[in-house]
Amino acid sequence: MPPIDARVEHIATFLAALDSLRFEVVRRFDKPGEVLQQHILHLVAKDGTESQVHASVYFRFEDGLIPEPEEYLYEV
Repeated sequence: MPPIDARVEHIATFLAALDSLRFEVVRRFDKPGEVLQQHILHLVAKDGTESQVHASVYFRFEDGLIPEPEEYLYEV
């Protein structure tokens, strides 16, 4: 996994290309110390192009921190 500063830079570049973003949670499962969530990102680019990204994220907590989130993306 890339270092956190590289990930933040990637996200900032991604967001700069968008006119709007809507985050829709499809489902979430949690139990003590871990979370699994499915969601859809509804995107509108600066040129008006619309798209969706279906995503899942899993993370666990270790000493109050998230050591390494796991993310899965599928663009529609």
